[in-house]
Formats: sequence, structure tokens, C-alpha cells
Amino acid sequence: MILPVLLCFLLSCCQYVHVEEVIKAENSPGVGGWYRMPLNSRKVANLTKFLENSYNENSDSLYWFKIKKVLDAVIQVTNGINYQLTMIIEPTGCLKEEDFETCKSSALDGMKVENCHFYLKELPSNFKTVILSKTCEEM
Repeated sequence: MILPVLLCFLLSCCQYVHVEEVIKAENSPGVGGWYRMPLNSRKVANLTKFLENSYNENSDSLYWFKIKKVLDAVIQVTNGINYQLTMIIEPTGCLKEEDFETCKSSALDGMKVENCHFYLKELPSNFKTVILSKTCEEM
């Protein structure tokens, strides 16, 4: 009884797989090396959103920050998947008590734009992405 239910579940999940996310054998990255990721890929967009949320959660600022531009994204396949992303993060003029998604206010005078480099790992045990390190410098 459980096998047919599990099979139906797995088949229903397959309909959500997007062709651009499938890694084919002929263009898959080798194990251990770093490879560039297309900056307009869905994976880079998802990682960017994850990093933006994390940055805002861990920031002591009263204002929201938004990722202005992703400069570089690379991937490494090891005992998990490693990512490195470099991006420009800019402050907004919106307080964190305001809605982040509708924030259109520019940064206030004295607020600095940062160039940040993140090193992340997608754990093989549960596919959870964690930030291993972050370095930022003012521009």
C-alpha cells in the first residue's frame, strides 16, 4: 500500500523539475574544480535571495539592505556542493518595520554600499545551504 503512494508522490514531484536546472552528463562540472555559474540562472537567483534574507536578519542596522548586483558566482562539487558569490549590497532608506518587498527608498546620506563575498555549502545530508564565511568591504 505504501509503495503506490510513494510512487505517486515521486512522480508528482517530477513535474516541478525545470529543464534549466537539470545537469546533463556532457556538461556537468567535474568533482573538485571550481566552475562559473550563469548569473541569470535560477540557482544563482535562489542563492541571492537566501543571502539577502540572511544579511538582513544578521544586520544590526535599522534599515533593509538589497543586493544590487551579483558580480560572480562559482560552484564546486565535493562531499556536498560549495558556492562562492560576490555581490554588491546597498542599503535602502526603508526601516525594517516597513515592507521589504515594496521598499523603493534610496539609501540615506552616510550609508555605505558594500562589496561582499560569500562562501556557502549545500550539505549532502539534508540539502540545507549554510553560510561558511562572509567578507564585506565598503566601496
